[in-house]
Amino acid sequence: MPTSVQPTFRNDPFKVPWDLSTWMPSEELRRMIEADIASLDWSNIKLVAYLGQHPAYRPKEKLSILIFAYSTGLFETDVISSLCSTDPVYRLLCHNDPPGKRDLVRFRRENRGLVKQCLIQVMKHLIRHRFEMDEKFFPIGLKRLVEDLAQTRLDLASHVDRGAGGLE
Repeated sequence: MPTSVQPTFRNDPFKVPWDLSTWMPSEELRRMIEADIASLDWSNIKLVAYLGQHPAYRPKEKLSILIFAYSTGLFETDVISSLCSTDPVYRLLCHNDPPGKRDLVRFRRENRGLVKQCLIQVMKHLIRHRFEMDEKFFPIGLKRLVEDLAQTRLDLASHVDRGAGGLE
């Protein structure tokens, strides 16, 4: 059974749930995440060359899987990897070719900054969607909160994996 964590914010007028699919249906959230990731610049010459030599690396899929999981309050990589075989949304994200736990942990470790920035972007989109905010305006205090939340989710995933099997 997937593990999720319920937030406990005190004196915080703005609460962001651990499971962001409470703000947007899972299928819509999946599409938004894939669109955000597709909008990244994947044309870097070194990246294109690397992917040509390592087609199994599949960074878009791994990034989409991790962002979706962390956005919905799932942090255990073995659970995430299992869901890639059983859950319809995860199966779409991995194109019916589930990555292993070690692949996901390694990807997160090697691309921590990218994972964090994508999480921030997704949370910003969800907050704008939820509170009908202008696309061009995002208050600095809210930006800091989102950055802290993304960092917390990444740290939690690393700690959970470390405790579960020492992979991180």
